[in-house]
Amino acid sequence: MYVVLLAAAPCLPWALPEWPGHGPVRRRQAGLGPPLAPLNTVAPRSGKYRDREGRRRPVAPKGRQPGASGIHGSVKGGNRVTLGGGEFFAPSTRRDANNQDVSRRDKAGETRENKMTRLSKASIGAVCALILMAGPMGAAPSAAEIGKTVQDLAKRAKAEPMVRIAVTWRKTLRKALTKAFKKKYGLKIKVTRVRGLASRERILNEAIAGVVGYDLVNVSGELREQYIKTGIIIPVPWAKLYPKVNTVLISPRNYFIATGFSKYGIVYNPKLVAKDLVPKSWQDCLDPRWRGKFAVLTRPRAYTALWSGWGKEKSLAFHRALRANKPVWSRGQTATATKIAAGEQALGCGLGLHAVVNVIRRDPTADLAFAWPSEVPIQVGEGLALMKGAKSPNAAVLLAGFLASPEGESHYYIQGRSSPFVKGSVASKMIKKAGAKLIWGGWKWAGKREAEASRDIVRAWGFPKAKRR
Repeated sequence: MYVVLLAAAPCLPWALPEWPGHGPVRRRQAGLGPPLAPLNTVAPRSGKYRDREGRRRPVAPKGRQPGASGIHGSVKGGNRVTLGGGEFFAPSTRRDANNQDVSRRDKAGETRENKMTRLSKASIGAVCALILMAGPMGAAPSAAEIGKTVQDLAKRAKAEPMVRIAVTWRKTLRKALTKAFKKKYGLKIKVTRVRGLASRERILNEAIAGVVGYDLVNVSGELREQYIKTGIIIPVPWAKLYPKVNTVLISPRNYFIATGFSKYGIVYNPKLVAKDLVPKSWQDCLDPRWRGKFAVLTRPRAYTALWSGWGKEKSLAFHRALRANKPVWSRGQTATATKIAAGEQALGCGLGLHAVVNVIRRDPTADLAFAWPSEVPIQVGEGLALMKGAKSPNAAVLLAGFLASPEGESHYYIQGRSSPFVKGSVASKMIKKAGAKLIWGGWKWAGKREAEASRDIVRAWGFPKAKRR
């Protein structure tokens, strides 16, 4: 790809639009067009400054250097020009109203400058067309061959570079998982921590351009359909390779495999919320005693999951009542949990268990606790996909399968993203003890349907509707 860009460099001046600082000025400076008159030179007997194109400009006020570059030019004795302390001779020519040399025209009446410019454009345009047509075809990544069994994957993976993965792992989880994977297969992992939608959008855009920086990527629910439609990820026969993995963890078209789940509930400060007042359901967030004293995240992932179980009517009624109770709108899971621990709010409705785990890991004495409501909404916290053009596809599939297995999943409790669908996991035990009901819309819920629910929720909260430009 980089070779194509370097080869296409001569095309760039012609592709630039005609805004200030580009267009014909930059083209001619690059030697791709007819020569220009020196900047801010004084035309003989006119007493007026001329710009690069030969158009007249008024004299600059006293105390200011004329022109953006600060170079001052003047003419002495006809065409002898002083520029920045030096002198040079400009050729003596006759020029028309467009500042073009008319001293020499061909039989068709075309000036020499116009003819040179036209021929230059034609030749460079032809070269550019060939480069740009060949570039994308040469830069398109291809899907490598993947092993048919786990043993075959492991064998092929040893001949590949270190597998590159983009995930939300924090330091403690990263150390635990890289150590466990290396112990089992003797392979190392290069981990890049990504957060929020922007990081996954960047990976998406780079892959579309042919730049594949990772082998395995944790794709946000809002972007999964885009990753599929653009063709930058490839399906993997997960169930065939890993028959012991719960099929619930595998997306219907085999593009994603879930290796971590976000579980949402109510976070509170034990010093500000008495034991007998700890919320036990989502309706407790509507209690007037918490009016203006509780936080709600503006990214409603907990509530879009609840929507899949509640339906539209019940959800909208709840969110209108939630808005009426004057919540403190907040951003960021861990940041909001930290504020609650500091006593800025008494509780937070719709925060993830992982946010509490993150805060307590940093400060074991933090005043923070997690309450399991009677209905627990969950979302795929880590949906991994194999990138098309991955340098280590076999190692990537081997790693994803390991993370989805009970052996790999056992480490996810460190970050509060243990899977409730893995038998004997920390999450499954906690939810069973709380007697809570899981609510999950499944793989098909993520994407368009979830986006529509999210839009309706924020409208019910009274947030302004985005206007199309």
